[in-house]
Amino acid sequence: MKFPTFMTRISHHDDVSANRKSPDEPAAFTSAKKVIFVLDSVGNWDDIVDLIVADAPFTCQADTLAEVKTIKDWYDWMANFKATIAPDASFTVKSTTWDDEREICTHSAVYHATHTGEGGPVPATGRKASTDYYYEMEMNGDGKVVKMWKIWNDGHCLKQLGWA
Repeated sequence: MKFPTFMTRISHHDDVSANRKSPDEPAAFTSAKKVIFVLDSVGNWDDIVDLIVADAPFTCQADTLAEVKTIKDWYDWMANFKATIAPDASFTVKSTTWDDEREICTHSAVYHATHTGEGGPVPATGRKASTDYYYEMEMNGDGKVVKMWKIWNDGHCLKQLGWA
């Protein structure tokens, strides 16, 4: 079996926003990093809405996110989580990569949160969670996100927060 070849550019910094990029970085990679930064930090949706195809699908095989169907749904879910459950929520980037041939951005990170807010299935537990996650974002020729996948072990996170 022959595996396809591709070029990967790797960003080794915690700021995945569009503010830091290499001179030869593809515009689509810059856009993808900006989308990731706004989604995970619950920044301003208006800053990325033009970088995402309308109603672009979001897929994650986690029961907690069963109702999340679009990238906008994902943003709203994250905004609610941060506002009502874990105001200290943050993330630490492990790696962010770009596949030139397929126009796909991958991102792995650790999400950190403490249940101090009144939201959630139980009163605030004060317990912390640090859970790994992975994104894959497919971009189109216009440099916009057309699909997003997330891999996340929600059960592990729920146990850490004291919900399961």
